[in-house]
Amino acid sequence: MMLHKTSHGFHPVWTPKDGAWPAKSLAAPTGFAITPHEAYEITRESKSRSLKHQWHLYADSRYYYVHDTFLGDSPKEAHKYGLCIDGRTGKIEKNLPR
Repeated sequence: MMLHKTSHGFHPVWTPKDGAWPAKSLAAPTGFAITPHEAYEITRESKSRSLKHQWHLYADSRYYYVHDTFLGDSPKEAHKYGLCIDGRTGKIEKNLPR
């Protein structure tokens, strides 16, 4: 069995305990042009996010990872299965090598 490792610098950015939605005032991580609020909006516009589930938002040095906690609540699962959004362009990345 191969263990999945998260990217260097992978960290939580927002969870529902921080509020119902990432605040517009929440700053983007260093090097990102897209704010956490904008990343969350991108998932809504792409119809990739069910409103019935709880979502967590993580980031590494380049990407946001938007993860459905219904599928599991660990950072490793978020890194492996989360919807990737480029933190600079806002583009949803479908096939990242993970």
